Amino acid sequence: MRFKMNKLAAAVAATMGVSAVGIGTAQADEILFPYVVASSTVTTLVSTINIYEDYFEAPAASQLHYRYYYKNGSNAESNSATCSEVDERLPSSPNDIVTFDVSGHFGTDNLGIIFEDVATSSNANYGSKTFSLLNITLPVRAFLVVDNNDYLTGAGLFSTANSVAGEAVVLEFVTGAAWGYAAYNAAGIYGTSDDSPIAINAYDFSDAVETAGEVIADSYVPVALAPFATTGGEWTTKFFVTPIDAATFDSSGNWSAPGNQLQSNLSATIRLAVQDPSSATQDVMFDRDELPVSGQVPQVVTCVGAVEATTMLSEGALNRVPDGGWSNLVVSSGVSPNPTDEAVVIKLEYNPSSLEVDTDSSTSSVDGVVNNAIWLRKGIRESFPVPASSSTPRVQIYAADLDINSPAPEGVTYAQ
Repeated sequence: MRFKMNKLAAAVAATMGVSAVGIGTAQADEILFPYVVASSTVTTLVSTINIYEDYFEAPAASQLHYRYYYKNGSNAESNSATCSEVDERLPSSPNDIVTFDVSGHFGTDNLGIIFEDVATSSNANYGSKTFSLLNITLPVRAFLVVDNNDYLTGAGLFSTANSVAGEAVVLEFVTGAAWGYAAYNAAGIYGTSDDSPIAINAYDFSDAVETAGEVIADSYVPVALAPFATTGGEWTTKFFVTPIDAATFDSSGNWSAPGNQLQSNLSATIRLAVQDPSSATQDVMFDRDELPVSGQVPQVVTCVGAVEATTMLSEGALNRVPDGGWSNLVVSSGVSPNPTDEAVVIKLEYNPSSLEVDTDSSTSSVDGVVNNAIWLRKGIRESFPVPASSSTPRVQIYAADLDINSPAPEGVTYAQ
């Protein structure tokens, strides 16, 4: 399959400050860890995998670039605060996996690395720099972008390789509760240079290049809501929100430019809403007897944050649904100066002690902590416009080397 770069792709490449001439197939890739957290009782264990594929006739990057956008101290609990940034290029090697504690609670004398001794590692030389970049004033919330794009001094921006992967475990280490997720690796949008595919959307994690519904954009995502602890129940439900910079489209609805996640003040709004287009004022949720309840309270998150579900209902509405029910999580545009209408949202349900699962049962209790997280997803690339005069979608999926979910939006030319 051949990919040809049109004027749009060339223009985007030019804005990135790199040349599209004579570029080979050096590996380049980025992954997003949308939620990283640390406190006196919680930390996040991150694993990064540096994938070597001789298919690309190039070695794996000798280092990975870690970028955190974080809030800490008194700002950690503020959903309106902007983020600070810290980054570091840290050693890696072909086929290496490194697991580390972002805050340095574990692995303090081992560069923050766990499960291996850096002093005896024979293939990966981790040097002397710590991997615990969030060993700062706690608590801290952050999102993390890991890439190898500055390998080969910029040429690595242009490639089709899925060459980095990762996982995160959020660990409550006092009681031993944990939950986790796989890092989000977005697809590429491609042109070509000398018949070599070039990606023109580095650091783009928008809905336009999601591969499995990772980003909520223009969708109602059904969510179950367990009985609220604040009204006599035993569950706390939180939504961890990371606003995502959206790709843009021109006046004709064609793809115009990628998103750029390397920003500290992206802002999105989330709300709970019953999907009823005929209603001028949508209800907030259904109770467990299918009765709608009004009283929406939208919440704005800048950069990264946590929203407790009960704060998304008015006090009157909350009193009417002590046993929970269900609703839809909706993402809409945030506030100035940097609003976006896309976000990654993870729902967390937890109980810090023994749990009464069913009050009607004599064997209903659960000893210990309950800690369950769900990455909310629905649809794929729903932000792409669909022509009003045609039923033909604007987006087709192409396989570009190992990037098997590459979108081909109208406005970028491809030739098979």
